[in-house]
Parts: sequence; C-alpha cells; structure tokens
Amino acid sequence: MLDSKMASPEVLEYILNLLPVSSKTFSDIELQAVKEHRPVISKDSGVFLSLLVKLMNAKYILEIGCNIGYSASWFLSSLPSNGHLDTLELNQDIADEAQKHFDNSDMTDKVTIHVGSALETIPNLNKEYDILFIDAAKKQYTNYLDISLPKLRRGGLILVDNVLWSGKVANQKVDKSDKITISLQAFNQYFMNHQGIQATILTIGDGIGFGIKR
Repeated sequence: MLDSKMASPEVLEYILNLLPVSSKTFSDIELQAVKEHRPVISKDSGVFLSLLVKLMNAKYILEIGCNIGYSASWFLSSLPSNGHLDTLELNQDIADEAQKHFDNSDMTDKVTIHVGSALETIPNLNKEYDILFIDAAKKQYTNYLDISLPKLRRGGLILVDNVLWSGKVANQKVDKSDKITISLQAFNQYFMNHQGIQATILTIGDGIGFGIKR
C-alpha cells in the first residue's frame, strides 16, 4: 500500500504534503496502485530510494520484485544515462504493466525486466551492482539475500522493504500460522547479524532494512 505503517496518519500526511507533486509517470502508477490495491512502496520511501542513488553515485541497480514499476521508477529517476536497472518480476502480466509505464516515460532505455524466478535468474546476471533492493516474496528474503549478495560490490547498498510488516515482527507471540511474520522475524535476525553486512532497520514506510556490504 502507499501508506506508511510506522508514522501516525497526521505525521505521514504532513510529510507527504511537503513532497513535490508527482509527475505523470509517478501519478499514473500511484493511481493504479490505489485503485487496484497493488502493494507498492510509500511515496516517501520512493524519494528516499531516489536520493540514495545520487548519494551512492550508483550506476547499476538490482531490484528483486518489480510489481508495476513504482520503486523502479524512483531508482530510474536518479540513475545516470549510462546506468542500468535490472528488475525481476515473476508474473508476465504484471511485468507487462510495468513495461507500459516505463515505455510511457523517458526511462525505458535504462531498465530491463527479467521475468521468472529470481533465484534462477540472478546467477545468470553478470553485472557488479551498486545497490540491491529486495521487495518480493517475504518468505524467500533470506534466499534472495544469499544469492544476490555476491553480485553486489564491496561498499554496495542493500535495501529490503517491509521488514517491520506493520509492526507484527515485534510480537513475541506470533501465531504459528502466520508464516510471513515468522519468516521476516528470522530474516531480520539474519540480516542484522550477517558478518558480511553492516546493517540497521529504518522506520520508513513499512520498515526498510538498510545495510552496506563489508
């Protein structure tokens, strides 16, 4: 959803009102996300991603979980003309929707959508990435991190969305049937204690795991 889970509605509204009005590229995706209940990052999270591209002087970005292209568009908005985003999407129909948004912008030459299993696709990617963004099947987060970390350069940035899961991960008595929350709790422990990563968790949007590869 487009709303932040960690801020009060009043604080979120205040922050969002301070942000510039979305361009047509972003407003079209935002309207689709609201209308069709598509799970995309919050707008303040998107601005944060865009800023990080500039701070990192990033040229190559790997995104696991394209959906309709909202987070990808934020990355692309700051990516240099000689940069490239590889974004992975399991579902062909959803990938086609994202591609339409990219085609309607001036960013389509800087992005490639890879359709299929991320765990099968990533080993065949030959770039060394500056930023890794994970926002796909929550129960696979640990596997996604393990298989993609070797593709990230030393000093590269790792971003993982939804790690606070509406605050559910703080519950010490999670029902055993809530597999996603349990998986995210385990992932957060793994991520924060990973010897190859210096990490923290930011309370932006639904929680963003934030780390640098050692």
